[in-house]
Amino acid sequence: MTSDKPSLEATGLPRRTLDTRAKIALPLCALVLLGLAVHRLILAEPAPRPYVEFTGRTMGTTYSVKLAEEDISESRRAQIAQEIEAQLENVNALMSSYRDDSELVRFNRHASLEPFSFSAETMEVFEIARDVSEMSGG
Repeated sequence: MTSDKPSLEATGLPRRTLDTRAKIALPLCALVLLGLAVHRLILAEPAPRPYVEFTGRTMGTTYSVKLAEEDISESRRAQIAQEIEAQLENVNALMSSYRDDSELVRFNRHASLEPFSFSAETMEVFEIARDVSEMSGG
């Protein structure tokens, strides 16, 4: 059986052979890659711990809270979910720009020169915002 392709000798092209460095480097690279693959398998990160996830909707978006626990009773899950919802509702009540009754909206509408009393949480957010503004140049 003959091939339709001409041999290298027939094309006039020189036959290329690997030099000594390439003959050593190729197997060495293969060994290094094999070693790295084995190393990754042996030292692979352990499986992630089981967790309990709480999700929901608030402030026009969604949230996800994951606790690195596996055995939480249904009553404790309900209590945690209720606490998460309460914290998010508190943030919304204090700092929502969409709720007419939020502390932030009431402050923005405060036309008097009389002092306006803030919650500690809102004051902390204002201070952080000021610090970020100063560090970033506005």
